[in-house]
Amino acid sequence: MNQKVVFIWQRWSWKSKIWEKVAERLNKSFVDWDDALNEQMQGESISDYVKRINWYHLRKTQEHPVFKSLMEWDKDIISLGGGTTTFWEVENLNTSETFSSEVNAEILRSSWAIVIYLEATPEVLAERVENDLKNIENRPSLSEDEETVLEEATRIYEERDPKYKEQATHIINTVDKTIDEVVDEIVGLLEKEIA
Repeated sequence: MNQKVVFIWQRWSWKSKIWEKVAERLNKSFVDWDDALNEQMQGESISDYVKRINWYHLRKTQEHPVFKSLMEWDKDIISLGGGTTTFWEVENLNTSETFSSEVNAEILRSSWAIVIYLEATPEVLAERVENDLKNIENRPSLSEDEETVLEEATRIYEERDPKYKEQATHIINTVDKTIDEVVDEIVGLLEKEIA
């Protein structure tokens, strides 16, 4: 496989349960955003890092270098972080300097990768996270306000969904499907794409 396959996804869309099975079924090499970022951050959780420093520093000095490295690595399948290439702009409050996800999005566009968007509705995403307490503890809120899980899932979905659909070469709806059904759909798609 010369063409990379990149997974993009809404928070809580079963990403980690899907892409590993796809890679295993196709016997392809893979790398996960969370693992690469964890190594870059020397084991500190994203939640703790954001509390200790801020989102700006995380996006620019931790996430961006990892993203560039992943796109350059000799791996067939890459699973990105949920917000890596979606529309955001963060500001350094000390210098007023900004950093935008457009930098990452442009790298993705120029890679000619097969980009698969794992889609689900906000209601389904919220239900999944409420059943996953570990995820809630390890992932920082993406809001300064007090939001319910459904409110946050809806807001983030509305912000990111158009961008994901713009970037994706294929959209896979994960609602009302089992993980194995989604994996079967993606494997069938990729076997045709990379044949």
